[in-house]
Amino acid sequence: MSLDLLVELVALLLAVWIAWRFIPRVPGRDLHQLFKVTLATRIRGEVEAADGSFDAWRARALGPLAYHPMGRQVIDKLWRPDPGGMRVPALEGELGLVEALAGLPDVASRWRRMFVDDAQAEDGLLGDPALLGPEVDPGQTLSTSLDWEDVAQWSTALKAALGRQLAHTKIVAIDGVLEEALSQAVPELRVEGCPASADMAEALAALVEQPADRLILISEGEGSWHTLKALTGHAGLRDRLAAAVFLGGAFGGEDRTAWLAEAFTHEAMDTELNRATPYVCVGWVGADLAAADPDALAAQFLVEPTVPSSGRRSIRVVDLGLLQRDAVSTEHVGEALMLTLAHTL
Repeated sequence: MSLDLLVELVALLLAVWIAWRFIPRVPGRDLHQLFKVTLATRIRGEVEAADGSFDAWRARALGPLAYHPMGRQVIDKLWRPDPGGMRVPALEGELGLVEALAGLPDVASRWRRMFVDDAQAEDGLLGDPALLGPEVDPGQTLSTSLDWEDVAQWSTALKAALGRQLAHTKIVAIDGVLEEALSQAVPELRVEGCPASADMAEALAALVEQPADRLILISEGEGSWHTLKALTGHAGLRDRLAAAVFLGGAFGGEDRTAWLAEAFTHEAMDTELNRATPYVCVGWVGADLAAADPDALAAQFLVEPTVPSSGRRSIRVVDLGLLQRDAVSTEHVGEALMLTLAHTL
């Protein structure tokens, strides 16, 4: 190999490395933890304002917020724990956790073991959120001097920063879901209701007022199903979609499962720009855990489809986990969603 050819080869490799180094990338954020820690921080601010104790905060957060750092496949872990059915490779300590859960007699005791009595759950949820790093720091995301105390108090400065961050976004509350809570959480937001129906796609598309506008759709239960069907049937609406949020979605049943396999794919949900749109899922569970149907719980969540051979992805499913619905305020859920979406987008 001549010296000139060697120099050219080195220059080419250097150029490729520089190009790869500066490709924009989404930071490695644990959005599930961010969502749950935001809820816990808001509860802390409320407890402190009432001169409450750490124990009072702990009781309101641990358990109802259902957070654990090994919370993937949480429905299987709690309702049908099987060490042999774990996702491979397992996380460090995950096998021991599942074995411990499998040795408990009922789902209520497993819920307590995982979300209340586990030191990792407490540290991950109630520890200093500043230690989570710059990727989820509110000041970094919103380009201000904000910190987690602003989140605890839901300060005026935080509301204003979120308003600026989401200025080109219209929040559409399907059937009014969280409409009032979101308007209070960030008064500068444009929040509008829209009734759920089988032919709602055109009504949603008409809500785009400016060329730069993007929509965040928030729906619940059956409204989630109508929302997703509207998106699958309207390419122009998907092009304007910043994110879709499904609270306690209704995606179960043989007919719906079969339909999702055909319609909720990266190819079918493609957008004009090559981007992966967030489809965000939160699961509701009641206080009577023994009465909950694990299959119905699982049907509240979408499953990210297989990436095609082209590698082009149009769907990014974001699983924010379960919440005990009656133990968490609607206002806090709205606030936590807005901060999480600001990070996501």
